[in-house]
Amino acid sequence: ARQGMRALARAGVVSGETGAAGIACLLELLDAPEARERLGIDETTTALVLSTEGATDPAAYEAIVGRAP
Repeated sequence: ARQGMRALARAGVVSGETGAAGIACLLELLDAPEARERLGIDETTTALVLSTEGATDPAAYEAIVGRAP
């Protein structure tokens, strides 16, 4: 989730841990060649990721992302 929060922050999206869980899962899949192959994920794949939470804990967000929300 923390990796997902940082990735979303780089894209300009403020998201807490719960909201970033979906992108974190996608990032893990992209790092696993056997999972990508099994699921048929390739350069033509489109993914929709929903972030369902903002920075509900601003102090934790700043500690994880490195800047205030």
